[in-house]
Amino acid sequence: MRIIRTTILVGALLMPTLTGAQTFEVRQEKHTFRMEVTQDVTRETFVIGLFPETTQESKTPARTVTSKKPVAVRINVLPTHARKAKAMKCRLPVVRFKINDATLQAGQEDAILSGLKKCGITHDTGLVIVGHTCDLGPAEFNRNLSLRRAAVVADFLKKHGYAIAMVQGKGSENPVTQDPARRYLNRRVEIKVQEKN
Repeated sequence: MRIIRTTILVGALLMPTLTGAQTFEVRQEKHTFRMEVTQDVTRETFVIGLFPETTQESKTPARTVTSKKPVAVRINVLPTHARKAKAMKCRLPVVRFKINDATLQAGQEDAILSGLKKCGITHDTGLVIVGHTCDLGPAEFNRNLSLRRAAVVADFLKKHGYAIAMVQGKGSENPVTQDPARRYLNRRVEIKVQEKN
């Protein structure tokens, strides 16, 4: 905390010429950065700007640090329990399939296991496995194919000691895209954590 206060005070001393007499706030928040190549990353970072007097998470007023110049830096620090409540959510792996196919491709097994490990999924966590298809073909065929896809992933996870709570086949009911050129994205199996009642 001492380093942060020193940094903020130094920043407050350097900012007067840029800001005049405006009050700026330094706030530590979680932000998700969209990374096209790998994955979304959420990290706590500092944000400097003009903000309302209180945050939605914490209704306590912001603390103000002022310098001899006409600039004030406002700091909102969330209580520890509020930061923990906003824990980062991890994106569980999605398994893609070729058209009319229900077999895992080379490399997918490792991707599934490493994805679950990265998200902190333990072997006793109940997993829900949901299969999907694109909109090509009859509805009944798609429901059966989506269930076979889900069963393949569920069997693989069972062999590696994971607890499977439910296996479902949704057919083409829940597409992620309506774009015919991207319908391959709909041929998938989603792995979800079983919701606790």
